[in-house]
Parts: sequence; structure tokens; C-alpha cells
Amino acid sequence: MDKLPTEIVGMIVRKLESRDFLNFRLANRSLRARSFQDFTLKFFETRRHILSRHSLETLRNVATHPAFGSALRVLVIHPDHLTAHHLANPRNKEAAAVDKISYEQHLAEQDHLAASGYDTACLAQALSKATNCRTIFIEDDINHRPWGARSLEKLTGVEPNSTLDSSESRKFFARAIHVIFAAVAAGCVPLQRFELNVGLSRVPVDPGMLQLPDFCLTMSPITLTLTTLRITVGPPERESALPWARHLVRFIVQFSGLEVLRLGFDSRIRTGDLKALSEGICLKNLRVLEIDTVSSTEDHLARLLLAHKMTLRDVYLELIELPTLESWKSLLKTIRDELCLDRLEITDCEASDRIIMFGGKQLWDSISIQGGKETLDNLIGALMLGKMI
Repeated sequence: MDKLPTEIVGMIVRKLESRDFLNFRLANRSLRARSFQDFTLKFFETRRHILSRHSLETLRNVATHPAFGSALRVLVIHPDHLTAHHLANPRNKEAAAVDKISYEQHLAEQDHLAASGYDTACLAQALSKATNCRTIFIEDDINHRPWGARSLEKLTGVEPNSTLDSSESRKFFARAIHVIFAAVAAGCVPLQRFELNVGLSRVPVDPGMLQLPDFCLTMSPITLTLTTLRITVGPPERESALPWARHLVRFIVQFSGLEVLRLGFDSRIRTGDLKALSEGICLKNLRVLEIDTVSSTEDHLARLLLAHKMTLRDVYLELIELPTLESWKSLLKTIRDELCLDRLEITDCEASDRIIMFGGKQLWDSISIQGGKETLDNLIGALMLGKMI
């Protein structure tokens, strides 16, 4: 094994599971040295953390390490946290396992981190040292456990809560947004990409949680440096549709340098909701627009596209419902006549409770259109309704 070329060693270790990789590095010093680059990429290029003392201090240690800190490219913050509500109402299988004293101690520490601002300071220190980290995600991907969540579960006897199913959790999440952007400002981080994907199949994020204090923007270059924003939020309650749209528009347009925008919704928003968004969103540099899970008319969707006709080059439409087949043809004609796209991708779209089809092909997966006006003409002519949904 020692005589294998470094390239072959790299091919081997990239196939190993994390635990096997760590054991492989313990074999001898030569293998340890020759697998170091792959080691840093696997364990430090993307870091997943929560807003606990242990997790944040570990992140800071990684960021200040001379090799690991420069390897960090993507930081993923998970919303795992403790709540008094969760302690008072454990699920039946958790009730016997929970260590109430330890849980209360760690809950008090979580509250202290927030009250003292230590979580913001620790995150700011880490981001200021991780000079190659220009991407932050907030997500609750259950397939990837963040650093600190497992140890917190061992100490308290119960898995940290990652849902937004109580007012206490929603307040925690809203503050977590503030912590992240305040840390970006304090660390003078020229963040380029931010993605929010929390609450799928659970309680979705409300745009009201995304309102940032002014200092997070005035003290930070982020309003100009952020070029990619992908967010998934929940639909509005009917009595709060206007504040919902106002909050979402305000969050988006403050990043005037955006070139890529994804607007995803936990469940379909209605015509009036998209109308309010289409009237408020205007980004002078927008090149790529992704819209997911909307029920609307072609007029409001077209308005959002036409507001960016000078710069827009790629459009992705997924789970979009328009009233009729003619609505789709009208929208595509507007795109053909008014926009100059390099790519149009349509996935799982509907009209009149039927799947849209292109000729004999059901658009259940997706159709990607490249080639200009002639290709769009062919698509418009071949559009038809498929089976009932």
C-alpha cells in the first residue's frame, strides 16, 4: 500500500465511508500524509453545525486551523435546539429516556448564549477566519446530522428539536437568522450564496422570520456581494397575505446584487400571492430565476419574468399550475416574443388539474428547452393536456 501512487491512494479513500477513512489514516504516517488532502475535503470543505456552545466552538477551532480553515467552503447551520415546550411534552418513547436536569442545564446555556451574544461572536470569529467560506445554508436535512446534535442527544437523553412547531421554536429560528447575518456583518464576510431550506413536510418558514435588523445590512458588504439566493417558505395565512408578501419582497430586494434567485414554496401559493411578489421584485442583475410550487395566472408569472427581460437567461418552472392549456401557450408565447433565454426548463406542471404534455411526452419529469424561438414554436404547437391528476 505504501508504494501505491498518491493518485491511487486518493481514489481508494474517496470510496471509503467516514469511519473506514479515519481507520485507514491510522495505518501509518505515509498513508496519513498522502491522504491529507482528501481528508480535509471530506471532513472540512462542508461543515454542519448548530447554535450550541460545543458546536460553535468546534467550528471556530476548525476555522482557525491553518489547513482546515482554508478548506472550509460551505457552512450549513441546522435549526436543532432545545425548548421548554419539548421538555414538557416529550413523545412517549422519549419520556423515559430524557435526563431532565441535563436538559434544563443545556437549555439554560442555550438561553445564555442568546442573551450574551456569545453565539453571534463565536460564529463571527469563525467566519472571519474561514476566508474561503462564501456559502451558508440553513437546512434541516435529516440525512445529515450536524456536529453537536448527537452529543447533545447523549447528554440530555432526547434528540434536539429541529421543527418549527411551537412559538418558542419559531422565535429561536427567527433569532438564528439574525445571528447568522449579524455574524456575517461582524466578520465582514463577502457572502456570495445563501440558501434556506427548512420545514419541508413539517412547519414551514414564514417570511416574517426573515426580517433583519438594519445593522446586519449597513455594516456588511452582503447587499452587494450576495449573488445567489435560494429560499423555501410557507404560503401565507389568508388573513396575513399582504404582510407575507411584503416581508418576502423586502428580504429579497435588499440583496441588489442577486444574479440567481429561487422562490420555492412549501405548498402552492395562490394567484394574489404571486401578484404581490411580481409587483415588488425587481433585480437589475438577475440571470437565473427558479420558481417552484405556484398556482397562478399567466399574467402574474409573465410580469415577474418581464421585469427582468434585459438580464434573464435561464428560467426553471416546477410544479406550476395555470388555469388552462391556453394559459400555458400564452405564457410561452410571451417568453418567445419578449425574452432571450438560453434555457427554459419545465417540470411537473399542470393546467385544469391535468399534466401538461409535449406531443406524446408527459411532462411529469421535465423538459429542457434550448435553441431559441423555433424550439419554443414547436413546443407551443405540440402542447396538450394529459391525464387527470
